[in-house]
Amino acid sequence: MGDMSRATDASRPLDEQVNADRMTVNEAVYWLQKYILGAADPDVRSYGQDVLGHPDRYVWFLKHLITLGEVRHSEVLDVGCGYAWEGMLLSVLGSNRVLGVDIRQTSVDAAQGRIREMAEFGLRSQVDVIAGDICSLDLGSEAFDVVFSSEAIEHVHDLETMVARCWRLLKRGGRMIVTDSNNALNPRVRRKIMAMWEDRERSSDYCARLAEERADAASCEPYAVMRQRIVSASNPKLTDAAVERVVAATAGMVKPDIAALAATYTDSVTLPEPPSLSRCRCPVTGEYAERLLDPYAVRKIFANQGFRRVTVRHAFRRIPLRVLNAVTVPALSKVLFRLKPQFIVMGVKP
Repeated sequence: MGDMSRATDASRPLDEQVNADRMTVNEAVYWLQKYILGAADPDVRSYGQDVLGHPDRYVWFLKHLITLGEVRHSEVLDVGCGYAWEGMLLSVLGSNRVLGVDIRQTSVDAAQGRIREMAEFGLRSQVDVIAGDICSLDLGSEAFDVVFSSEAIEHVHDLETMVARCWRLLKRGGRMIVTDSNNALNPRVRRKIMAMWEDRERSSDYCARLAEERADAASCEPYAVMRQRIVSASNPKLTDAAVERVVAATAGMVKPDIAALAATYTDSVTLPEPPSLSRCRCPVTGEYAERLLDPYAVRKIFANQGFRRVTVRHAFRRIPLRVLNAVTVPALSKVLFRLKPQFIVMGVKP
């Protein structure tokens, strides 16, 4: 990985240590690894494994987003920040002030502690993290230059509302940038995610493995089992076969809607068809386990909200494929997404 002495040289001024123009990829990787591997919380280390598999790629991609979205010397809102290692890098690589928001209090607590610890090691980022649901959290209006979200919109329970809230939070001329790899246009991703859906829906063994791997999944149970309880409680007179039909048809729905359908269900009622890209959903919280996303459907949500210059872009790192990142023609882009699923949607508030 190269010489890390520059990252730990106590004689070097702190503001120089975190200068975006002087921090190398190797230095950023060093801090990223230290942030994740040094965490006392096992969930930080567990969730961080995918990042640490190819940390140089991760840092390159983040620097690419900073350049693409002009995310420098800005007030940044990081939506779905998780354990905030991305917010930390956004701050130090772009000289930004970052506010991270995550719906899980446990993630926020761990992130706040880790940010404090990194400052003690010499990395003074300008990052704060709060708990809340972006779809209802009140952060005022026109407070941020950039709204950023990475690998999070696949879980958001109401994407249209999220985009509307982010619109309000952005200053005029501000940019909203989302990126995700759960791309419905990539056949390999579709197969993988849909296989996971089946496990998350029905498999107690799968849920038991999740509970062993992650503390935040300690009470995990199959979504179909959760819906079965709701259906049975809402209409105790239903036969077992009728309960199963309603359970299968309500995948992707939340508790009030499931209960209402079950309470009035008879054999003559036509049941709904579960959504093709977003049926793996917790019926109690409304959070999606991992939904598939059509980048062009996300672009449409941006445009409908009023964003201008909305683009869908690629994330190729290697040369010569990197030149294809500028391709925005939908017909060609859809072909390219079969090669690499990562997509970026960016729009500007006029």
